[in-house]
Amino acid sequence: MGWHTVMGMTQTGSFYITIPNLDVQTPTSFFAVYNGSEASGKFCTTNIHQELHKHQEFDTNLRQALEDTLYRIDRQMKITSAVYGCEHIDDPSVYKHSGSLPVKEIPFCGGISASIALIRGADSIIATIGSALCFISKDGKPNRLGTGSNREDNVKKNCDSADKFPHILMESMKDADFVMMASGSLMDLMPVQQLTDFVTERINLRVNMDTVCNDLLHHCASEMADKVSSDMCFDTSFERPRGRC
Repeated sequence: MGWHTVMGMTQTGSFYITIPNLDVQTPTSFFAVYNGSEASGKFCTTNIHQELHKHQEFDTNLRQALEDTLYRIDRQMKITSAVYGCEHIDDPSVYKHSGSLPVKEIPFCGGISASIALIRGADSIIATIGSALCFISKDGKPNRLGTGSNREDNVKKNCDSADKFPHILMESMKDADFVMMASGSLMDLMPVQQLTDFVTERINLRVNMDTVCNDLLHHCASEMADKVSSDMCFDTSFERPRGRC
């Protein structure tokens, strides 16, 4: 989200947020991993779930609510980037509909990739943007969700085209072992099946998920010792037979 043409010129990092009880009545859980400019990452971590929860269709059409929220946040970030001189916007009409999010929330500009998982009961809605990865493992077989693209070092990319993001789909959580969301270059280093095997092996040994993620990041770090990257992964396992958090 935001202008990815300026990501290479800003300080970057990875951020995550977990809210098992975003809405108790529905019930809905929210998980997300963001990777990109520091200011944009903090902004998304603070605002996306709040704006989503306030959406008028949150209770009745969660997929539409998520899509609207992501486009709105993206629009706001682009407007802010233009205000700070990071990107020129030819259409002046975009400045007239910035909504309630104050421009001052983002002190500097830059885009971001994201992987978001909403779980409501036994169903999930997954959104991936940019190079972020999300997949669900069922019986040791990964089902990759989204169309995350491999990154190219030092190549400026403009991801403002609406038909390229966000990629949103619905997936049943029935018989799910775990959901993994990752940012950075994890998907470049390990095939999804290898990632699944790595996690499944440790789950079977009853290793807690914090340790599993740390082991995975350490493994990837050793594989790319000569490169600079900012990686984050988040893993949620499920108890059977209900397939819920």
